[in-house]
Amino acid sequence: MQGYSQHNFAAGKIIDSTTNRPIKNVSIKVYDEKKIIGYFSGDSLGHFKIPVLLLNGSTHVDFQATDYKNLLYTNKNKGTLSDQTIFIGLFKMKPDIVNLKEVVISQPKRYRDTINIKLHDQVFERSIMIDDLFSGKLGFYKDNNGKLYYNGKLVSDVLVNGADFFGKNNMEIYKNLPALVLNDVDIIETDIDSLTNVTLLRPTIKVNLKLKDKYKGGKFGTANLGAGSLSRYTAGADLYMYNKSQQLSLFANSNNVNLQDGSGQEPNISFSSNGNNTQNSSSSMMYRNLFYKNKIEFNAFLKGKINSTKFESISERRDEILGQLSNTFTSSNLKKASLEAANLYFNYAIDSLNRLKLSQVTEYNDNRQLDSLSYLLTVNNSTNNSGVNKLRNSDVLLSVKKIEYQKKFSKKGRIANIVASLSNRTHNVNENNLVVEQFDLAASKYIFEGIRNLVERTTDLNSEFTEPIGNDGFIKFLLTYRKEKLNLEERLIKDGLSNSDIFEHYSYNYLKQGVKIYKNLNNLALDATFIGITNIRQSQIEKETFFNIDAVISVDYKLIKQRKLFGQYSRTTNYPNVNQLTSINNSFDIISQQLGNAELKPEVKNKLEFTYDLKRTDSLTLELTGNLERFSSKFGLNISSSPGITQSVFFDNMGNSNNAEVAFSMSSTSKGSKNFNYRIGLSYVEMPGFFNDNKEMNRSINTNQMLSTNRVIIRDVLSISPAIAVSASKYYYQKNSNNQYNITYLDRILLKLFNLQLTVAPLINYNYNLTNNFSFASNMELKRSFLKDYGHAWIKVYDIFNTYAPINNLNTSFYTQSVRFSNLNRYFLIGASIKFNNLK
Repeated sequence: MQGYSQHNFAAGKIIDSTTNRPIKNVSIKVYDEKKIIGYFSGDSLGHFKIPVLLLNGSTHVDFQATDYKNLLYTNKNKGTLSDQTIFIGLFKMKPDIVNLKEVVISQPKRYRDTINIKLHDQVFERSIMIDDLFSGKLGFYKDNNGKLYYNGKLVSDVLVNGADFFGKNNMEIYKNLPALVLNDVDIIETDIDSLTNVTLLRPTIKVNLKLKDKYKGGKFGTANLGAGSLSRYTAGADLYMYNKSQQLSLFANSNNVNLQDGSGQEPNISFSSNGNNTQNSSSSMMYRNLFYKNKIEFNAFLKGKINSTKFESISERRDEILGQLSNTFTSSNLKKASLEAANLYFNYAIDSLNRLKLSQVTEYNDNRQLDSLSYLLTVNNSTNNSGVNKLRNSDVLLSVKKIEYQKKFSKKGRIANIVASLSNRTHNVNENNLVVEQFDLAASKYIFEGIRNLVERTTDLNSEFTEPIGNDGFIKFLLTYRKEKLNLEERLIKDGLSNSDIFEHYSYNYLKQGVKIYKNLNNLALDATFIGITNIRQSQIEKETFFNIDAVISVDYKLIKQRKLFGQYSRTTNYPNVNQLTSINNSFDIISQQLGNAELKPEVKNKLEFTYDLKRTDSLTLELTGNLERFSSKFGLNISSSPGITQSVFFDNMGNSNNAEVAFSMSSTSKGSKNFNYRIGLSYVEMPGFFNDNKEMNRSINTNQMLSTNRVIIRDVLSISPAIAVSASKYYYQKNSNNQYNITYLDRILLKLFNLQLTVAPLINYNYNLTNNFSFASNMELKRSFLKDYGHAWIKVYDIFNTYAPINNLNTSFYTQSVRFSNLNRYFLIGASIKFNNLK
């Protein structure tokens, strides 16, 4: 199959030979002798089209349909068809009637089909990117989430010359790589798993982009620069360089328009509650190379970031059970410096059956936060005014070393894996607080200082052995040993006197033994995993042993080609993390403080879920989903509180609770970039907790709907992309209840005239919780292309009418809270972005 967007087609129709009714969704393969050179399908009315250019090079065409005998069409006009739209005939397929006594049940056919799209003779303008070919051309298209489809089937992986290209499945890269580099494209569809060699119930599709010889090395990238009112700015650039064995990418960005990492492409102005006064600067480097006859692969990734945020907020919090109302005024200045990644990877393919992998991962985060807070508490007609000046410094250093050995045997599907890793994470926290309180007529002033150090050391040893069961299944044996050590030192000082010194040491030993079984029974696939976990926990005081069984049992049933039913039962043990076991991240908030609970036991979750996927056509999917959850020893909040005294909060085991959810969704995606998505869901959630040693079972009932679409009003001129979300929740606290409603409308109105493009993005939001809140705002962008679409000059306006004033609402087991942010102002940016490359 080739790129035939500029060629005419040969048309035909396929009908039933006995009823003369059209046969829908016929599979069509075009052959040149024994080689498949094209793959097409008929529509719901039996019509089909084949490019004349392709038909001229074919010897025969094979038509296939369920319950019909194959029909072979011999092309007697090979090489003589003119390049114009023609009708090649009415094709009649005979029903495949089988006498039941002759039916023989056999194993499903295993296959690996490759469709080749030849592009070597195509002439693309430099402004046409590979991403443009993925958007409605050559059988490709993308949905609203950026997922790539080929002829209605989801693409699982995209490769370049058979390997990763600047990161696995990095779809953003193809927005900057010109299509002229392509020689051809392979679409590989198979129902054979490449690792275990089993037959899959749901086939996978991979896309391999093959580059022309002259373009097996090159450079490309993007850059942007913009400045505007309120001292707003953005600047960024990315550069990609590659050849046959090496890949190198460099990136740098700095902005104060709420782009977290940014990119070399132009900024996308968006609404954010507390990001308008955020300055971000980041840079990264990725290097990949192959050595020693491509047997050794080396990867390095380095990324650093500096972040500075200033914001003000007003929050109103109501403690439902205590009856306490608090207002908090916050002014915060947060600075963060982080080495988000300093990673090294070595992969050594010793031979075709043996592989060794080594890796070193390093991360570091350093936070400096200066806060000024003012509290107003009202309870039982008493008022408490408090002020806090807080300086908090914290840093976390993580280092992980890992070695993995994989052994494949001569028997396909037999595999052994051994992985050993050593992890060290160090937390350091230092916080100083100056507190001034006035309760009724009494005033007091005092200092809080807290110093915490926590060291986590983890050793892991994992082993797996996979044994195939024919071509349709395997059994995998699992064995894991894990040892964790936690050492916590904590010192709390009030007014210069040492109030408490804590030294805690814990060790956790895990031994996991299990088995995983997979079996494909034609239209039914069974996947089951059973793991027994022994956990020994030891502290200075006591030693405890827990034993749990984790299980996941999945049933995937293909009723007919388009309808699929998936069901799963799982039992999962959730072990407490370091933030629940210790108070390492607790801040000295005079309203509420979160403490650690070293005695917290594992939480067990049993979950039953199903998905009924009714895929009506390649472009329309209807899906019904649901799940039931039951927790035992559920994690929840244990709160001790009384009027005028700081709440103490820690995670504890609450006993049993239940959750449930059911949802219906509909999705339509077409090659013309028209998308329609709708979802409605209903859920029930139980939120148990302890309040002053009394257990409370709080509950909520939630419903939500979401509708989004995009429609072309005037082709190549006007389009809209509206979305609306509606949610309603009812929360029950003891004998009281609280309602919350939210309605949000978003749109993206796009108008194109000549080289100008105008985008208007309105937002309307209504929210009710503690108060009513209505927000309306709109962003706008005016863009003009130059250098044959390689560059764009733009003007972007954030919040045209200066009306954006959001309220963020939070509901927990015992309180509701609304937060209103300030520092949200209208601004505009003027700038330009440009693509560049040496690919001509």
